Amino acid sequence: MQQRCTKADHKNQPLIGVCLDHYCSSQRPYCNQCIPQHINHCEKLTSFELLHEWYSIRANSLKEYQNFIQKCKKVIDSINQFIIPIQNITLEEIQGSSLSKVDQIIKNLIQLEKIEIVSLSKMNSLIQTFDKIGENLIKLKNQKHQQPIDISIESNQKDDINLLQSQDEQFFSRLKWNNNPIIENQAQLIDKHSENINSIKNNQEEEQNNENIVFKNKIEVFSNQQQYQWQYSQLERITSLESSPKTVQIQKQALDNQLEQTSFINFQFFKQKNKIKVRFTNLQNNPNLLVSQEEKILKFSPYSIEFYDYLDSQIIPIFGIHKFAFKILSIGKTIHIGVADNKIFKKEDYQPNLEDIRHGTYLISNTGQTYSHILQENNQNNNQIHFFSNDIIIIEINMDNTTITWTKLSSNEQLTMKFQQCQSLSPFVRLSSQNPFHSVIEVYEDF
Repeated sequence: MQQRCTKADHKNQPLIGVCLDHYCSSQRPYCNQCIPQHINHCEKLTSFELLHEWYSIRANSLKEYQNFIQKCKKVIDSINQFIIPIQNITLEEIQGSSLSKVDQIIKNLIQLEKIEIVSLSKMNSLIQTFDKIGENLIKLKNQKHQQPIDISIESNQKDDINLLQSQDEQFFSRLKWNNNPIIENQAQLIDKHSENINSIKNNQEEEQNNENIVFKNKIEVFSNQQQYQWQYSQLERITSLESSPKTVQIQKQALDNQLEQTSFINFQFFKQKNKIKVRFTNLQNNPNLLVSQEEKILKFSPYSIEFYDYLDSQIIPIFGIHKFAFKILSIGKTIHIGVADNKIFKKEDYQPNLEDIRHGTYLISNTGQTYSHILQENNQNNNQIHFFSNDIIIIEINMDNTTITWTKLSSNEQLTMKFQQCQSLSPFVRLSSQNPFHSVIEVYEDF
């Protein structure tokens, strides 16, 4: 059962991921409307599917930390081997000991004293660090709702802290600006609305220059619910004392009217139906594969009965509704179309077993069969959609509702299937041909 956001003004929206930023003070699991609270570190947002991997990274890091503590304990045990035999020794016992034993004890204690002198300053710093760690661990254990714990860092400890944090950076290394749908969407969103805001700001400054209205340079708007508050608190207007109350009211009304006509940061932006630009490539240099017409047509012509899986390199953004379409030019044997999870598909060594679940794909075939990564009963199940040469199939992926819908354009027949939310869905086709027939599919964009 999908968990939902408990914040009162977020309308029980489904949680879509978690924030892993070190210094974030907001709730870690987030929904669509929580994203503005993480806008300054959106590269540290990730899906629930990847959370277990981050858990493993942190657990392994803590194991290294435990190993260090164990080494400290071994040092303590070694020191105790020298201390315990002599800490309660009496004068009579010393006088009764052999000369060689007394000599060895003295030499050992002098060596330990030298070690103590050399390491004392570092030990004091380490002891203080351990004391602070102990206090913080107790706080973590006792806190019902954990808040960020303030740990002061000495300058000579920053390198060690950076080294530890680099493990998290490795985890996020795949989530860079050029391939992370979350970041791409946020960047586009910020750019889009920065332009809108700057445009309004410039227009208002120009029109109201005589009335001496000044706008704040930094404007933060994140939802329709906050728009009213933003108008009067985030957009600071300094009106000269010479302006009459009536003039101020007119200016205020003009601003309100313009704001109502302008689309600000509104998460309906994610609801827009965006076309996905699919292009075919022959990265594997398959001799039976021909890509033509500016990478829009894929032709599979094997020498015998074979199939070919094509997974598009681009990732479908994880917000909103996205569409792409294929035109079936020729069916050599069977054609499957839909989407696949890049990560799972690669784990299956590019040869998913469609008869089982957990194969990472969501497909329909021209013969009416369906295949689902999560529902066994969908695999090889016949549906009402059968497609033939010259048919056009539109695939619509609703990332908010986690549904994929196939529509046969000529008859408007539809099939909808649920999918498991992930950050690595891509357009997918499987072509099967039997010599001398060919399977040919074209990217269709006029819909």
